[in-house]
Formats: sequence, C-alpha cells, structure tokens
Amino acid sequence: MDVADKHMQGHGTAIGTSFNDKGSGPLHQGPATCFYTFFVANGAPKNKGFCTFGDEDGDRLFTDWHGNGAEGVNSIVGGTGKYAGIQGSGTWKSRDVGPNGQHLTTQRFEYRLP
Repeated sequence: MDVADKHMQGHGTAIGTSFNDKGSGPLHQGPATCFYTFFVANGAPKNKGFCTFGDEDGDRLFTDWHGNGAEGVNSIVGGTGKYAGIQGSGTWKSRDVGPNGQHLTTQRFEYRLP
C-alpha cells in the first residue's frame, strides 16, 4: 500500500519447507511458516517478522527476524520439545527464484540447547 509519496508498507506470509544442507538433521524437510511486515521509504526497505520451523516429531523452533528484504538476522526466541530452552541467532539471505514471487532463503543458525 502506498502511504505517501515514495513510501509503501504492507504485510504477508510465507509457507514452505526447510532443508538442511547435509540432507538430514534438525528441521530437515520440516514445515516453515513466517509472517512479515515491511516498510519502504525512498527505496530503502525494512522488514520485520516471525517464523516457526518444525520437524517430523512435531517439535517447533520460533524466530524473530529483521532485515532489508534481501538479508538480515534471525534471533531464536523459543522452542518446544527437543528445542525447549534453545538460544541462538544467525543470518539469512533471500533471493527471487520464480516468476510469481517465489523466494529461496538461506538461513544459518548458531545455537545452544540447555
């Protein structure tokens, strides 16, 4: 939505599947759901959102993230099951991969479990 000259804001959701680079391990082939807001002023975007990542056991990992639309930082804010008490953060980078707004996002986490 245009809210002023050269200013735009909006929101959305992203649903997908996470894949571990090793082809196995935590969160590999698990569901990923995110929602986000964005604000663009004079061509400079700011994005903010929250994600939930899951695994085949039904355990979940929750993140709070921010960035500029192409890259940013994820902070782990909690988890369930085997991820309960998890702490950590990491970077993410996203790029367009399809004609209808599809994105590929690479995320890296450094974390510790209790």
